[in-house]
Amino acid sequence: MATDIPISTEPDTEEVSKRSKPTSRTILIWRRLRSTPRFWVGGILLAFFVLFALFGNTINIYSPTDQDVFALNEGPSAQHWFGTNTIGQDIYAQTVVGLQTRSCPTMSPGRHSTTKASQPMSPGRHSTTKASQPMRSRAGPNLPTVSQAPRTRASPRR
Repeated sequence: MATDIPISTEPDTEEVSKRSKPTSRTILIWRRLRSTPRFWVGGILLAFFVLFALFGNTINIYSPTDQDVFALNEGPSAQHWFGTNTIGQDIYAQTVVGLQTRSCPTMSPGRHSTTKASQPMSPGRHSTTKASQPMRSRAGPNLPTVSQAPRTRASPRR
């Protein structure tokens, strides 16, 4: 009994296992972040603050400088959602404007640092000082320099 053995003239070719591309660090971080609830809570809060800064003042009828003399130092109401301060200004409008001015430089750090770097340096803004010049604090010209500040010893604990 003879069995038929297939004869091939081609050399034996083993299948070369194709390696998958290595996963990048960014993809690994993204996979790990999106599986945590803290990431989603933080993302939703950030989106809320961005939307509040962009569109928060469109539904308000008061500007931050308008004064309502009949509502001095009032608590939250239908007219003034966050209340008013002691001179009758709407706190909600001031909050939105404050959020807009504080969040714009933070959301675009490239533009902010470029404009800061392009401003000319004044003598008070140098990052280094000469050894002969004493360092002065930014609080005012009449304050003592850092080297002249009085030294106090910490009192011993009893």
